[in-house]
Amino acid sequence: MSLYRLFSISAKVDHQKFGGYRANIVTYTLSYLSFIAKERIDLNWIWKHQSLPPDLQQMILITSQGVHQVITNPPDGCNVTEWC
Repeated sequence: MSLYRLFSISAKVDHQKFGGYRANIVTYTLSYLSFIAKERIDLNWIWKHQSLPPDLQQMILITSQGVHQVITNPPDGCNVTEWC
């Protein structure tokens, strides 16, 4: 259930009006945060409170902006989904 809460960030990503590629943005945002957090995301806290900690919410918003910028600027000759 905690992982479901993490994926519920798609609503937060939607509010940023990125347009298309929401699934890619959400997936890569979570992947990147998981990588840099090195397993320090407290899934027990998320389960107990049924929400995301405010600092994690803020990191999601910031990271998703960077992810959007990277994936929507693929190398020449690639489309976005191939680049992802």
